[in-house]
Amino acid sequence: MTLRRQSLLVALAVLPGLLLSGCGGSSSATLSAIAVTPSPLRLAVGGVGKLVVNAIGSEGTRAPITAGLIFSSDASAVAAVSSSGVVTGLAEGSATITAAASGLTANVTVTVSGLAPTLVAIDIIPPSAQVAVRGTEQLTVSGLYSDSSTANLTAGSTFVSSSPGVATVSAGGLVTGVSAGSTTIVATHTASGRFATATVFVVGGSVAPTLVSIAVTPASSTLAPGATQQLTVTGTYSDSSTATLTAGSTFVSSSPDVATVSAGGLVTAVAVGTTTITATHTASSKTATSSVSSPQQPTAQTLLDFESSPPYPFTDFDGAVTTTVANPHPAGINTSATVGQLVKGTGAVWAGSKVTMPAPIDFSTDRIIKVKVFSPVAGIKLLLKFEGAGSFFQKLSAPITAANVWEELTFDFSAEPVNNLNNQIVFMFDFGTEGDGGPLSTYLFDDVTQSAGTGPILDLPVLPLTFESTSLLYAFADFGGAVTRVLPNPFPTGINQSATVVELIKHPGETFAGSVIQMAGPIDFSSNKIVKVKVWAPVAGKKLMLKFEGSPIDFDGGAFETDAVIDRANEWVELTFDYSSPTLFPPVNNNNNKIVFFFDFGTAGDGSANSTYYFDDVAFSTSP
Repeated sequence: MTLRRQSLLVALAVLPGLLLSGCGGSSSATLSAIAVTPSPLRLAVGGVGKLVVNAIGSEGTRAPITAGLIFSSDASAVAAVSSSGVVTGLAEGSATITAAASGLTANVTVTVSGLAPTLVAIDIIPPSAQVAVRGTEQLTVSGLYSDSSTANLTAGSTFVSSSPGVATVSAGGLVTGVSAGSTTIVATHTASGRFATATVFVVGGSVAPTLVSIAVTPASSTLAPGATQQLTVTGTYSDSSTATLTAGSTFVSSSPDVATVSAGGLVTAVAVGTTTITATHTASSKTATSSVSSPQQPTAQTLLDFESSPPYPFTDFDGAVTTTVANPHPAGINTSATVGQLVKGTGAVWAGSKVTMPAPIDFSTDRIIKVKVFSPVAGIKLLLKFEGAGSFFQKLSAPITAANVWEELTFDFSAEPVNNLNNQIVFMFDFGTEGDGGPLSTYLFDDVTQSAGTGPILDLPVLPLTFESTSLLYAFADFGGAVTRVLPNPFPTGINQSATVVELIKHPGETFAGSVIQMAGPIDFSSNKIVKVKVWAPVAGKKLMLKFEGSPIDFDGGAFETDAVIDRANEWVELTFDYSSPTLFPPVNNNNNKIVFFFDFGTAGDGSANSTYYFDDVAFSTSP
């Protein structure tokens, strides 16, 4: 969802009776209530918490409200609340915080205790599971605290299988069946040392298929120094089945001075040269290789270095304040005299600043953008966006690896949908988190350069979408908890035996989670208004909502949508979407360049097999 659409949602949400719309919303929902999260809120004395208020539409749509809010506390000596919804615990007790917007109110109970709740125990969910040989099961670690609250602690836990020959378990808790039998999975919460166990039973035939060979993908890659590439190990078995074996393999680089490889198969290019990565499947000792080359990089041209005469035309938005300052840390890779400084104050989570260039930036051949940054906190990211001509594109950096040191970030647009129209560069640090205007929300940036891309420049697709091309870029943008990828068809049967399809997993998050694909140009509905899509769903009765949007000239981005019921489970079925209805609002237009896919709209996913969907062959049809 773009910032423009988010802003539209916010503006509509604070006024009753107006339409709530957006990527995940209905076309005609009116404001019916507001809700406050988290609810209830528990704080220690001196602790703080941030309340978020959402507008709820008549059809269940939600949108955040960031303006026109009034907060009050019925026991301000226990818990005080600021005008922006920040609650501070002052004394032990209980208070009710009321949020009001557009004549509607919602309450949240705040309990303040003398001590922060402590972790009492952890559990593995599910405590017992059954998987097939090479089947998988995701385990979750749940923590129980002294105030009876719970929290998901999977990310902060480690996992061990008592019998790796029966089932292995990844660092993230994903169990994979290896052979028939049972094993005990032990999860240990790193911070507390508490542990829990789960029993996994692996079932399979009397003679399990044997591993014939392994392969590494990609088999070769070209990386600029500092760039990364995740390797995947795939095993082929005697029954012609395949399985991902990355977690059970080790990796070695023949020339670590050219490229290193992590225990999980993440390759990082270090210097110009060529190396071979060898993957060894631990259980079988079978090996496979992948070659990595890092060519000499072309000379980069400087877009911004902040050394010429000020002022620079910064345009700040939503709480950010940007200036040029004398470099306070002239060391390492950046000893220049002047740098840009962005202070992210309280406001929107997407606060940032943009610089207007004297002319549009040409991406015809130069697709690599680099930025030197200095962050007070490691692990955050920089969102770099190009706009100004109504056709923006953007990319999120890899996490900044170290605090209080200059580091160069690389944004590779070689395989991204770009244009040569935009003359504005937008900088958004720690996108998704509100700043506080202090030292930990103050970032430095400098030396924005542009150089030739290292990878193929791919074209965007047009209908029909078959997902079989290697020269097209299938540019999916996920939102709300969905994760989408193009992969080999796992079920080449029935009406769909094509080689490649799209997988969409709906993880915990928003009920409108989905994914949008960027097309090469506007989609023409002038002569045909029937679209068909082949889908595979784990549960019958679910729906796929298919939405077209992206028009720069029509109301609400030209968005129009309809849905179809998936009447059978675990087989490919073809759905028909008819956009010829005269009551469709907004009506069909010929200006949209994006297609949005929503599976089981209105229900949150859980990331399991029952929330995993596949689709393929999106095409116009001459018959219903």
